[in-house]
Formats: sequence, C-alpha cells, structure tokens
Amino acid sequence: MGEIKEITLIKPLPKRRTHTRESAHFDISKEEKDSLGGGHEGPGVERVTIPKGEKRQVNLAYKEYYSEGRAANALREWLKLKAIGVPVPTTFRLVEHDGKYTGIAMTDLTRGWRDILITTNETKVHTVDMVFATHPETVRKMVAVDLKNEEWQAGIQEQLELISEITAQNRVEFSAHDVASAVFNEDGKVKVVISDMGSVFLESKKPYKELKQINLAALGTIKLMIGEAHRLCRDIVKWSKKKDESTISG
Repeated sequence: MGEIKEITLIKPLPKRRTHTRESAHFDISKEEKDSLGGGHEGPGVERVTIPKGEKRQVNLAYKEYYSEGRAANALREWLKLKAIGVPVPTTFRLVEHDGKYTGIAMTDLTRGWRDILITTNETKVHTVDMVFATHPETVRKMVAVDLKNEEWQAGIQEQLELISEITAQNRVEFSAHDVASAVFNEDGKVKVVISDMGSVFLESKKPYKELKQINLAALGTIKLMIGEAHRLCRDIVKWSKKKDESTISG
C-alpha cells in the first residue's frame, strides 16, 4: 500500500513563458520493487502512480528534495538542457504539496524494469536484480555485449562528445561525475541521459575548450559504471544458471 498525496504538477510552457498547474493524486509506492534510487539531495527516488480515469494511469519516478529551492532549480536546469538538445528525461514536472515545492516527477527511465538504468550510485545491484526478476532477457542481452568492441565503445563516446560539445557551447557546466545515467534497453542499445540536475550549472564563465574538457571528464565516469553493470549482469545470470542446475540435479 502506497502513500497517497494530493499534489499539484507544474508544467512549464517555455514558448508562452508561463506554466500550467494540474491537481492530481500521487500514489507513492513504498515497496522495495518501486525504489528507483537514492541521493544526497533528498530521501530518494520512488515510482509513483497518477490515476487518470478508470482505465488509465501514468507511472512516473518521483525525486523528493529536502530543499524547496533545489527542486525549482532542477526544473530550470532541465528546461535549459532540453532546449539546447541534450538528452534528458522526457517528462519533468515540479511537484507542489501543501504549498511547498517538494520534488520532481519525471519519466521512469527503467520503463517498469524493462530497461537497466545505470547510474553512479550504489543502487546498481538492486536495479539489475529488479530487471532480471521482471525482464531477464534485457540482462542476458547486456551479458552478451562485448564491451571491448570498438564500434560499441565508439557509439558511447560519440554520445559523450556530442553532449560535452553542446553544453560547452551553451555555457552549461557539469560539476560532478554523477551527472549522467545510461539506459540499456531491451533492444540491446545504450543511451546516455542527463538525469541528475544537481550537478548542472548554467552560465559558466569558463572558456569553451576548458568547459568542454570538464564536461567530457564528468560524463566519462558513466563508461566505468556501464562496465560495473555489465559485471553485475554477468554474475546474476551465472548465479541463476547454477541455481537452475542445482534444482534439476536435486
């Protein structure tokens, strides 16, 4: 049973320089399977459900912030990144509860545990476990990937180079190595996404070349995290195989 809150979703309308406000009921899951991550800016990230009539509902990820100002800034930073063409979660709404900005409701990048969300935090084991429990073929496809393949590596590097170039051109600076996530989807492809706005700073004063190098270095950590996720996938598939063999022999 989740926690139900009456909230307001604030959706920006950049072209009109205004926003819309929509009242909704937030059903915040408290189950382990719906825990999507943690962080220092708030209690964590949980899957939430917004009822939309009897036959339809919207499933999102809710990131709660301790700081009301930080929640508002996250929306501002997301708007900037989206406007300049940087890959970000498709949906990003400021959440207001009891007259305060409490967090952000965004796209669930796991797509209901169909895809592997790879981040720099300690939740990778949980993430891989949940995907394997619900869509094991995604994990097996990850295991089948040859991380040393030059074409594979070039595809990821190309994404990082493009993001660093666009952000540097637009004076956006990444201040930490946890700014990027990678999504390995059930089709066997990887997409790099900027999902943590806490490390995004606008209006940097650094020159273009220096800023591009800084941003590329911050983004580069995600390649190590992909390698770590690959190892975890390999381990869980190996463990599952041994378990099955043990069951059959027993």
